[in-house]
Amino acid sequence: MFNLQYRCHSDIMSIFNQFYGGKKYGLQIGVTGQDNLKQHNLSVKIKDLEIISPKEHVCFIDCQGDVRPYYEGSTSLCNKVEADVVSLLLTSLNDAASKMTFKNPDVKKPSIGIITLYDDQRKMISQNVKNFRLEGFNDDNNEKLTIDTVDSFQGDERDIIILSMVRNSKSKTSNFSTNYKRINVALSRARKLLIIVGSKKYLSNETIDVYDIQSGDSFKKETVFNTILKEIEDRGKIINGNQLLRHKYEQF
Repeated sequence: MFNLQYRCHSDIMSIFNQFYGGKKYGLQIGVTGQDNLKQHNLSVKIKDLEIISPKEHVCFIDCQGDVRPYYEGSTSLCNKVEADVVSLLLTSLNDAASKMTFKNPDVKKPSIGIITLYDDQRKMISQNVKNFRLEGFNDDNNEKLTIDTVDSFQGDERDIIILSMVRNSKSKTSNFSTNYKRINVALSRARKLLIIVGSKKYLSNETIDVYDIQSGDSFKKETVFNTILKEIEDRGKIINGNQLLRHKYEQF
């Protein structure tokens, strides 16, 4: 059947199912017990702040930061606060994955990918993490850490995906966060854990042209991120990104 998906946990499916008609008309789990096969089994904490529990498969990190080009003359965008949060998430997930596989040597290391809507954000994150030692993640050729734009990552997938949205205000430049196809791809690359880093306030007010499943031949504007954020609240958690960074520095 065309409405069956086999890639990911049902909590992740609930996020991008908004583009396929939602719970009533949308995708369904492909096989019995699929959620049991899509467990990441990670427990991640920074000091007393729990970021990820083994039972959570979706998470939103709410960030407010200046959005600008990475270098003078660039037409792309980056967001330093989001880039710092992504870097912190990467090292924290690596630590958790290393501990998990040390205790259970037969458990396969999880794979991870970082994707973003803007190439300047890709460049900033890549620069931030270029000297990190990330031995907790799968380094097989088709599963190794990838930091890329959504467009370049299309057709690929990882156990864990961190998605950096970048934008937190309206402007005259191209707004990739409201592009139906691009957002659908971005939200559907994770198998076991999806972490979205972005501005809750901004995204809540953005509308996306979503294909109307019932009419079958038109698009309609919807505040899709409102529904997505509600799904994440129900199934996972929403964390303040600036608080996350403060916890990092309070440890020293």
